[in-house]
Amino acid sequence: MRPGEQHGVDYFFVTKAEFEEWIAAGQLLEHAVVYGEYKGIPRQQVEAALARGTDVVMRLDVQASA
Repeated sequence: MRPGEQHGVDYFFVTKAEFEEWIAAGQLLEHAVVYGEYKGIPRQQVEAALARGTDVVMRLDVQASA
């Protein structure tokens, strides 16, 4: 975590094992490894915003596999 960041506000800071559990449980809309670290978008956050009638715009990093 960088100075000034707050868990659950700026990002969700979880262990590698927790993140892998999220992947296995389908709790992420997308995920990738960026500079050796997992990054992803939790499905629950997006679904909650849509349920409130809030528009959701996501900026995704598209990665190709060889």
